[in-house]
Amino acid sequence: MCSGGRQDEAAGRFEDLAGYERAFGAARPTVNAASLVGHNAIRARVMGDGWENARRRGPGNDYVVVALAAAGRLRQVEVDTSYFVGNAPGWVRLLAADQNLASLGSGGSARLSSGGSTASGSGGQALPAGPDLLADSWWEVLPETRVQPDTRHRFLVHSQPAATHIRLEVIPDGGLARLRVLGEIVPEALAGLRRRWRAALPSAPDPAGADGAA
Repeated sequence: MCSGGRQDEAAGRFEDLAGYERAFGAARPTVNAASLVGHNAIRARVMGDGWENARRRGPGNDYVVVALAAAGRLRQVEVDTSYFVGNAPGWVRLLAADQNLASLGSGGSARLSSGGSTASGSGGQALPAGPDLLADSWWEVLPETRVQPDTRHRFLVHSQPAATHIRLEVIPDGGLARLRVLGEIVPEALAGLRRRWRAALPSAPDPAGADGAA
């Protein structure tokens, strides 16, 4: 999220920890787990720099949906469990979706509430839909993979379509220090970012207007 992404949805008790304030010297944002997606230069230093959800006592697993800063093709995924020893997840799974394709495929009406319909995932588990995405809009980027405590895991991702959202599933629960998703912004999205940046620039003063005022 340090690169412009935002959290769209979460299941389970994702806690805001004080690590965001220490790492960025800013007030805590309005989304949970703000340190979840971060720049390479910002490493977790203690367990409190990451996030942790509550232990589950029933079926299912926890997840978080993140809207990427721009549409892009994913090339590398890092799941970092640094400093989480007895409370790290056992497995993780990562999915991606393109909100634009989802809207086109559903006739422009892809919005579901967090309690909307679901599709069956691996092992017959129900996959929740994101706030603007149908459940069948997701494709698997990283299959259910065993992870180790207190370890930085890096996975290469090849030939993925462009994505606007990712969903990280922690199975069944557990804490993470960081999730980093690296890739290439597609040209259309990059052009849109440039337009937004130029539109945000302050207007240059009008020399003629300044002379007239004088």
